[in-house]
Order: sequence, then structure tokens, then C-alpha cells
Amino acid sequence: MTSTARDEFWDITKAILMWLVVLGHTIQVMIGINCLSHPLFKAIYLFHLPVFFFISGYFAYTSIHKRGWKGLVRSAARLLAPIVTFGTAEGILLTYQHSFSWTSFLGCYICFWFLWSLFECQVLGHLISLTSNPLWKTICLFAPIVLCVIFPKSIPYANYLSFSWPFFALGMLARSRNFSYRSINRFWLFSIFPAFAAFYFFKDDWYIYLSPLRFSLESIGIALFRFIAAIAAGAFFLALMHQCAALLRIAKMGTATLGIYIIHSALCFFAHHIEYPPFCLQVYWFICFSILLYVVSYHIFRITSKIPIINIMAYGNFPFKNL
Repeated sequence: MTSTARDEFWDITKAILMWLVVLGHTIQVMIGINCLSHPLFKAIYLFHLPVFFFISGYFAYTSIHKRGWKGLVRSAARLLAPIVTFGTAEGILLTYQHSFSWTSFLGCYICFWFLWSLFECQVLGHLISLTSNPLWKTICLFAPIVLCVIFPKSIPYANYLSFSWPFFALGMLARSRNFSYRSINRFWLFSIFPAFAAFYFFKDDWYIYLSPLRFSLESIGIALFRFIAAIAAGAFFLALMHQCAALLRIAKMGTATLGIYIIHSALCFFAHHIEYPPFCLQVYWFICFSILLYVVSYHIFRITSKIPIINIMAYGNFPFKNL
């Protein structure tokens, strides 16, 4: 890859990861609960979200040390604006359809779990960078996971945070140790063997939303298995991307993952109400539909982001000048 491709590699990787998110949701929409046992769905969910959070932590490390708390304000605006906008819209709709209640209205703001978890990781990343004291860093590293286990109903998407935070922190650590895409080599391809073993032994009820982390040996064992599986499968995926990223021309899509995620989530809401014929429940149809949904979501984002009010409210792109 050329010397200017350092960020392009990660943008291309994010573009592929975002397509895998869309593909996973497409499988989920089209075959429902049976998606949990689908081999393609299982393979995707072994690594795609952990790698996404690893990359987010990787770039957050530089932002945190460059912008400090001002950077957190920018991240908060970018990540929380879509939650507030769509949550308010859903709350108004529910209020119009049913009798008003504060519980149901406030519950509308628990949407877009990925944005919530990423925001929480950003806050934790800033806390862990406040000092070089090893004890403080250790507390900041493990306390969120413990709190997610003790107070799962008090922390938005605690189950997901307990899974995503370790990979976000791992990304920050990698950046602090000067890790780059150049550190990836062909030997990483051998991680396919532990990744395949993890895929083989992974059970349908071990997904994070079905088996949240608890204080029990079984739960901790499953969580460690998920972590190791994600490391192995994620390393293999990055090794593949290192070999073929230079051949792809989708870096622009990698810079629009937030917008694609928001748009495709809205489109999936309508897709859930479609009854699909049996012939559509084949892998090649999943791939075709997901690519179509991905491309449509990208172009809708590109068009709507040119409208200032939508760009701010739906995508959180506030015109900050001093931050």
C-alpha cells in the first residue's frame, strides 16, 4: 500500500465491517430467530463488532490525547444527536398512538445500542487517560465490566458495553504501543485455525444478548470464550484485509459508517414487515440484498447529509469551530 494509505486501510476495513453489519441484520430480518444457528450469521458475529470497537479505540487514543475533553464533547454530540432525534420522534409517535407515560417515553431514548456503547467507551477512554497511575488505569479498565454485571438495568446496554469495552481498550493500547496496519503480516493468517475451532464450538445461546456476563463460572467462561474467539477471528479478518485492501476502492464508504448505520437501521425497521418467499432464504440472496441495502443506505446518507438540519440532528455533525 502507498504511504498515503495508512488511514485508507482502516477506512476500507471499516467499510467492509459495516457491510458485514448490514449483512448480519439482513439475515436477521429475513429468517428471524433462526438466524442464531445460521453459519454465516455466526461467523460474522464472532468478530465484526469487536474489530469495529478495536478500530474505534485505536483512533480514539489519538483524539483523546490531542483534543482532551473537547474531543469528548464532539464525540458526545455526534453519537447522542441521532439517539435524541430518533428517540424523540419515536416518543411522539408512541404518545400519539397510546396513552402517555414517562416510562415508555424515556424508553424511546434507549435506541441505537452501537452509538450508546461507543459513547460510553469514549467516556471511559477519557477517564483512563486522566493519569499514568497504574492503579487508576486498572480500576478504569475493570470497574465498568463489574458495574455492568451489578447494575445491568442502570447502564444503557450494559450487556453490550461489557463486551465492547475490552476491545475498545485493546485498540487504545495498540495505538499507544505504535501498532499500525504495517504490523499485520501473513503469519496472522494462521489464526484461522483457532478461529475455526471457536466457530465450531460456539453455541447458539452464547451470543452476548442471550448470555450476558454474570458472576458465575459458566458465564465468565462463555465471556472468555467469546473474547478469545473474537481475537482469533478478528486477527484472521485483519490479515485478509491486509492482503486485499489495496484492491478495493471503498474508502469513502468507510468514512460514512455512522450514517450508513443510522439509515440502514431505519430501513430494516420497514424490512421487518415484509414477508419473504422461501427462495429468498439462500446465502446468495442475503448477500445480494445486503449489498443493495448497503449501497442505498450510503447514497441516502450522502444526499441527506447535504441538508444542514438533517446533518446536525440525524448525524450529529455540528459545526464546531472552537473544539
